[in-house]
Amino acid sequence: MGNAANKLSLNSKLVATCFLIAFGIIVLMASMWVSTERIKVNGPLYQDIVRGKDLIADILPPPEYILESYLVVLQAMTEKDVSKLASFQERIKKLRSEYDDRHIYWDKDLPEGNAKKLLLDSSYKPSTIPPKRISFPLWLQTTTFWPKSC
Repeated sequence: MGNAANKLSLNSKLVATCFLIAFGIIVLMASMWVSTERIKVNGPLYQDIVRGKDLIADILPPPEYILESYLVVLQAMTEKDVSKLASFQERIKKLRSEYDDRHIYWDKDLPEGNAKKLLLDSSYKPSTIPPKRISFPLWLQTTTFWPKSC
């Protein structure tokens, strides 16, 4: 086999080397194209990520939304068994903690603009300041709503 390579002229060896390099470049470009197609925006991998994120968003209530807190308070208000109120109070504390964590996250991560103003000012302040007419869930952990036994 080594004899066959020695019998080739320098020109033939140069052409063979160029073809080998060209073939390597084509294989590399093809693999890069396949990888790029897979991970690009709206590609299969991107769609898997979006689908998973959408599924989680559909199943779990967002922490930056106080409706679940309001529901827990309404459930606590209608509960007849005082021994069960402690679990409602713990749930309110957990929801408040999650709400505050997400508020801090969005305060740091959300770029300046109308969305940040609406989320961090217009919706946050009313949810943390007790209104005059109604009982609002997020501040209930510090009020006299809960019996002393909780």
